[in-house]
Amino acid sequence: MAEVLELGGEDAPGRVFFPALVAVLAAAAMATLHGFELYAGYIRGQADQYMLYENYRGAAELYERADDILPAHAEVPYNLAMARARIEGGTPDGSRESIDLALSRRPDDARILVLGAQMHLALSHHEEAAKRATRAIEKAPSLLDAHTAQSAAHVGMKEYERAASVY
Repeated sequence: MAEVLELGGEDAPGRVFFPALVAVLAAAAMATLHGFELYAGYIRGQADQYMLYENYRGAAELYERADDILPAHAEVPYNLAMARARIEGGTPDGSRESIDLALSRRPDDARILVLGAQMHLALSHHEEAAKRATRAIEKAPSLLDAHTAQSAAHVGMKEYERAASVY
């Protein structure tokens, strides 16, 4: 039977069942976490809508808020990096921090690796771009953007035959 925790002495008005108290506290903690998850999801959904309507600054602000509320998923930093890349005029140059954060959370995500390769291409870091693109191809061989980034990196290194053989 459940252990009873007595509060006070014999004159105490009642007894509290310890397992019931633990269950109530656990339920409250789960409800709070679920509330944060719902709110972060709502904020992220708004940011996704902003991306659809090309309001990249607004989307970046909302993705940052969603990540502050619940920093559990790599999808938000990836989306934030995409928004920042578009703010910077199409190059992921200004999104290095978001790309690195997304990679730390999901190191084998080919889309994040491609975004990192594109960033390094924009910065003329061709060798690093080639490494990231190669990893992306290993993870998702059919991802055309990974092949394009790898080919562009080889062109940047003046390795034209390798660039042509990527596809």
